[in-house]
Amino acid sequence: MTKDQKELFKYINKLLEEEDHLEFDFRDEKQFEFAKLMFFLSGHSKEYPGTLISLEKIKEKHQKRDSDYQKKAIKKEISGWETTFGIPVVDKQKDNTIVATGFGTVVGGFDAMDMTLLIQNTETKDIVAHGSGKSFWNTYLDINSDHSDSTDTGVESFMSYIYFPSTTGIKEENEGISGIVKRQTSSNMNFSEKQEINAPIRTSGNPLNDKAVNIGLGRPWSDQGRDAQFDYVWDEKTQNHPIGKVPFVGNATFSKNIKSPLVFGKNLLLKIDLTDKTSGGNTKLNAQEYDHIAESFSVDENNPKKLVWNLPPGVDAKDRGNPITFGNVPWSSDILAAFYAEIAVVLEDGHFGVTYVISTGYEDSTFNGTTRIMPINFVWHCLGKDALVTLEGNHQKVIEEIKAGDKVVINEKGDVVEVLWTTKGIHKSNAYKIITSKEKEIITSHNHIFFTQEESKTAQELLIGEKLKTIDGMEEISKIEQIEDAGIMCNLATSNFKSSHDVSVPSGTFFANGFLVGDVNAQHIQRQLRLNDINWIKSQVPSFLHEDVEIYFKKK
Repeated sequence: MTKDQKELFKYINKLLEEEDHLEFDFRDEKQFEFAKLMFFLSGHSKEYPGTLISLEKIKEKHQKRDSDYQKKAIKKEISGWETTFGIPVVDKQKDNTIVATGFGTVVGGFDAMDMTLLIQNTETKDIVAHGSGKSFWNTYLDINSDHSDSTDTGVESFMSYIYFPSTTGIKEENEGISGIVKRQTSSNMNFSEKQEINAPIRTSGNPLNDKAVNIGLGRPWSDQGRDAQFDYVWDEKTQNHPIGKVPFVGNATFSKNIKSPLVFGKNLLLKIDLTDKTSGGNTKLNAQEYDHIAESFSVDENNPKKLVWNLPPGVDAKDRGNPITFGNVPWSSDILAAFYAEIAVVLEDGHFGVTYVISTGYEDSTFNGTTRIMPINFVWHCLGKDALVTLEGNHQKVIEEIKAGDKVVINEKGDVVEVLWTTKGIHKSNAYKIITSKEKEIITSHNHIFFTQEESKTAQELLIGEKLKTIDGMEEISKIEQIEDAGIMCNLATSNFKSSHDVSVPSGTFFANGFLVGDVNAQHIQRQLRLNDINWIKSQVPSFLHEDVEIYFKKK
């Protein structure tokens, strides 16, 4: 190597010694030069010429992000653009109630941040007001508490936070940072010293998504764990909430005894939600549900430092469990959801004890008062709730009323299978009305599978003039209308899906409004097939990478 190349290696080694890992930040010219050097040393520079262009584009993105974040930070009038958290205001309102305002800003931006403000009575140590906030892909988050019930000025305000820095190479712990900011210094906040999570965790030996906890409704009680595709199920023949139930069982141990008895809202505070990682929407439990959940929290009889909670999964028809129930969530189909739980208790010495349970892209593990679990996998590819499904004997039934066990026709030969399970939920993302030249029509989500003579396609890929398979033969598409609000949409499972890598089982199908369509698992199978389709891959990447794709497939 040349002298300059050796110097680059020394520079990178120094960064690695400081951080134990390196995620490139191409705002640093030396890191960019090192990335190019490694690319050339790999021997692939001639095979994959598009990669060098990709590195240049990543550099542009890093520099633009830096500029955008600085503008946002300046607009918010933050003095000193740096990683900063604070509580600038703890004050009385006109009605003498107490409120607090806090903020957090992260240099380079963050992928996700959660903050909670707590206002505590200095004498009784009760929580008299609190507030919480969440933000994604940003650089700044501010937060306000609600009004306290008390006009007593003897209060202190605390803010707990956890954030995951952006993955642009900013020198922060990439797995996230937890901490607290205090308005006064006479008290302290303690993170739990030990946590144990027994649910939700991986229980299936053959999961639908091997990087997530899979939850299904409308499945037999026996279809969870072992070799089943779900980690947890609830045997509901027709269910209204495809992502409605999440078991939550575990405990956290603190350095001091927990103040008892536990009273929700005074010495026990809960913040639990699910978040759509794709679009950033979220659903939070309402107060009535929190009251119910709080009843499942208690202090261990044998260890006053240990907080335990028990909202278990179901086992059978007699023991249906006691999971956290969320509302009917208006998310698009085919998503991963992040689970977030922040639990705060008042300890006997008046300090706060805090523990977090949060979904990340990492394996299950614990750091700094936080237990990381896998995301929750919820998948459904939907049709309008009024679509007519063809059953055995050529009878028809609206899809919303289909139940597990109903026998449906799955092909032109008239073969019949039993419905394994159903889904039903409000659809948020793009939806379409497909109309044929023979006046068949159907409302469908953007990613529901339809079949031409040659291949399967998602609804959003269909074109006017294409011919689709129907129960009466091939029919030409005469019109495609985009639907703004599709409302309730449903789907069926007519096939089992073994794993994210097994496409040996053909796509499950059924007839809806006369169209041959894919079932719940069809989208998974199509995705895996397309990863082996060179033309489809080339259609998804910039043209400067087409040569790289061709070379890759030749070698493959």
